[in-house]
Amino acid sequence: LTKGNQAYYRKRLRMAAYEAATVTPVTVVYRGKSVSAQQVDLSPYRDDPARSRFEKFSRKTYRFLLSEAVPGIKVLNLPFLFTDSAHMFRHLDGKLGARYAANLQAAGFVVLGWYDGGSRSFYCNRPVTGFRDLAGARIRVQQSEIYTEMVKLLDAKPVTLPYKEVLDALQQGKVDCAENNMPSYEATGHYKVAKNVYVTNHVISPEALVVSTQLWGKLSKEDQAAFAQAGAKSALLMRELWSKRVALAQDITAKQGVVFTKSHDSASLIRRMAPLYGRYTADPTTREELLTIIAK
Repeated sequence: LTKGNQAYYRKRLRMAAYEAATVTPVTVVYRGKSVSAQQVDLSPYRDDPARSRFEKFSRKTYRFLLSEAVPGIKVLNLPFLFTDSAHMFRHLDGKLGARYAANLQAAGFVVLGWYDGGSRSFYCNRPVTGFRDLAGARIRVQQSEIYTEMVKLLDAKPVTLPYKEVLDALQQGKVDCAENNMPSYEATGHYKVAKNVYVTNHVISPEALVVSTQLWGKLSKEDQAAFAQAGAKSALLMRELWSKRVALAQDITAKQGVVFTKSHDSASLIRRMAPLYGRYTADPTTREELLTIIAK
């Protein structure tokens, strides 16, 4: 459609989300009820130095609505929930994924495919051989109660910072560690400062390729089938490309002296998360989803 590089457009979207997103509290209707939500507006190409190459899209704005009222989806961000991406997709490509897709459709979005959002690990400017080495460390986290609580349960100190400020914070000693997936770690240059990666894969999360139900309803059955098929194929391709990108990021950073230390104490880490899991198992629906994932 844009006749440009797909990776470049995805990168601009991610940068806009990290650096220039406008977040506005709003009220939306979900299943016939008014609920609180956040409206996130992104204009990824407005200040792009290469905007002259695609002026037609330079003023394009993307709008997202996020709400705690949509059940279940937040569970997927719990730490140490999935053992790996294959484990996650066994569920998302099955009955559990269908349930989440129904929740999103009720909120106004049709899921066309589940993408790989990456596996997150800690990286620090000091050696880390086990999770106890994180005790007392100042760890940058995104603005999320789950991530904040996770870091506290590791006896570390969560520091909420915009993503664009993380590199400077690491260089200036304002934080000792951060956490993210390996392609982001490499692409941002964080590896140049924080050369010790503690491979925990503590959060393995998906991204959903969606289309609005309003637009979906205007399509013919034939077009809906075509989009659904294309979405499913794109999800499989994206997972393959993402796996290759992760391997490349690890190779690049290892050649620059980054030390990777794999966690061998997952059971202890999971036990540490018990209070966080307890909040979610209190809800019967969420408890069922958690037990389904853990059991398989």
